[in-house]
Amino acid sequence: MSEQVRVYDSEPYQTELTARITACLPDGEGMLVLTDRTCFFPGGGGQDPDTGRIGGCTVAGVFEKDGLIWLKTAGVFREGEEVVLSVDPSKRRDDVEVHSGEHILSGTALRLFGVRNVGFHIGSDYATADFDRELAASEIEALEKETNRLIRLNQPVSIRYPAREELSSLALRKMPETEDAIRVVSIRDADLCACCGTHVKASGEIGLLRIFSSMRIRGGTRLFFLCGRKALDRSSEETRLLSEAAGSFSTSAEKLPAVIRKRLEEERESKTEIGRLEKELARFYAEKLLSGGSKHVETSLNCKPGMLREIAKRLCEEEGVSVYLNNGEFYVLAKHPLSKTDLNSLQEKLRSQGAAGGGRGDFYSGRLAEK
Repeated sequence: MSEQVRVYDSEPYQTELTARITACLPDGEGMLVLTDRTCFFPGGGGQDPDTGRIGGCTVAGVFEKDGLIWLKTAGVFREGEEVVLSVDPSKRRDDVEVHSGEHILSGTALRLFGVRNVGFHIGSDYATADFDRELAASEIEALEKETNRLIRLNQPVSIRYPAREELSSLALRKMPETEDAIRVVSIRDADLCACCGTHVKASGEIGLLRIFSSMRIRGGTRLFFLCGRKALDRSSEETRLLSEAAGSFSTSAEKLPAVIRKRLEEERESKTEIGRLEKELARFYAEKLLSGGSKHVETSLNCKPGMLREIAKRLCEEEGVSVYLNNGEFYVLAKHPLSKTDLNSLQEKLRSQGAAGGGRGDFYSGRLAEK
């Protein structure tokens, strides 16, 4: 088959063109179509294939085989026919921004901190870049700042296929293991890397790069980031949510972290005090319930499940006591070790009536059957 021209190599923003079909193969109810030139990127290097249409029909898949890019479609075509290929321009623009931003991010990480990119993927929510060691928060902050400085410099981006003898002299960030021609993407003062993806023509076209979060993974760091339109949209949404949260606390966005820290500390103190008071209340309930002198306490109390359990524990500190407490929805069965009450039988009786719960020995609890 004749050589196929990959237009996206030199013209990443050309998302529509006329091409001639050079081969058609049946594929189930559809066809596999090969054209003499294409603007469809088949996927690779962490970037998914383009989406779009051929001759007005949806392209269901794009893949490369033996150096040629095929389109999978449900349409019917014939060899020699001229067709219009159209790539989704919004997805292409997002992809070139994110993929180019990743190059500058990874090149900068290597230059500043000596860490290497070991994985990259453009996901539906975020793009991720994996690095081979853990990065401190201060390093991530510096990495984002330096990456955006290089983006604003509007550095030129060039793509070429160096001869084999020249490759050994290039300081490539990553060298693929392949016998095929190697496509090298160069961003001045930022990155030099072998890559098959689509890229901007100058770094300023990326707009900005924002790192939204990070996580430790396999001894390294995974960064979640976005570029260009996606980064701006997500940043705007985060700003809106931050303003909304600040308004809920009647403070400014700048003061919100300090306000939340104070509220959390007050909440911890309140929980501690509530716990102390609940124990006191449980002791009071236990004393009142035991005041009649009976060794078996069976009653309904308007208490939450946790409080029922605490009261039962207090009651069972008294030698020989057994307990059945409920609040109409939850129940607790408990006894002192010296009590002769058969809690297991009581538990089985409740279960036979539709209750759901469990436990063992001298303590059972659960939900009563719905009335």
